[in-house]
This record gives sequence, structure tokens and C-alpha cells, in this order.
Amino acid sequence: MSAEEASFDSWIKILPAGREFGELAVSYYDKGEFARLLLDLDIRRRTNNAKSLDDVMRYLYTEFFEKGRNYTPADFQKACELMSGASLEDFFARYVRSREDLAPVYNRILASAGLQLEQAELASGPNDDRPVRRKGFLGGRTRRQT
Repeated sequence: MSAEEASFDSWIKILPAGREFGELAVSYYDKGEFARLLLDLDIRRRTNNAKSLDDVMRYLYTEFFEKGRNYTPADFQKACELMSGASLEDFFARYVRSREDLAPVYNRILASAGLQLEQAELASGPNDDRPVRRKGFLGGRTRRQT
């Protein structure tokens, strides 16, 4: 399911009693947050950090909210393209409307911000193959490179 489909469905589908939304679809919070991060980094890359997703949101506030208007997904895409100075049709088709997994592209886009994502395996428990849960551990480590 795409991030766009998951977001739309969350507003129109009523969950059966006792069911968690996560059992029915992908989380538009998780997939949407990664798409948002990738979009922000892509706008920054295209504009040499002159524009960002913050500029898109300010534009939408001024052009839509302050004028008492609603905006559509197409309006949002156009605002992003206005800020980036380029067509983002491929980005939206691939990362917002597509059901494609975003994981394979993380590092390609994160690299523009000097970031790299590494996935580590969790250690097994002492008596079985279940992963050890580490309370409060996010799994992130930083290091300075010069």
C-alpha cells in the first residue's frame, strides 16, 4: 500500500472492534515520515539548501490557509515543484503514490545530507533465537568524519 493510499484509507475506513490499524495496512505515519524526509532532502539538494520543505509549508499557509482555501495532493506537489525549481513527478509517483518499499533508496538520498543508514541485527537471547530487546535504545550512533 502506498503512503497516499494509507493516509486516504485512514479517513474513510472504520476499523472493526478490537483491531489495530497496523494489522490492516502500512502505517502512513512511518512511510509518510520517511517520504517527507526524502522530499525535504531532495528539495534541499536541488536548490543547494536555499529551499526546503519548510518553504513549501509556508507557501501553502499563505496561499491556501490565509485565503480560506483547501489544497489537494496535486496542489501540494505543485508547491514542492515551485520550491525545488524542477518537476517532482517521478519522486511523487515513486515514493508517495507507489507501493514500492522506500528502504532501498534511503542511503542514496540521505547521502546528500552526509548521512548513511545501517541496519544491524539484534543479538539473540541466551536460551533461544528471540531477539534481545534493548530498552530505550534507538540504534543510532554518530561519528565525526573530517
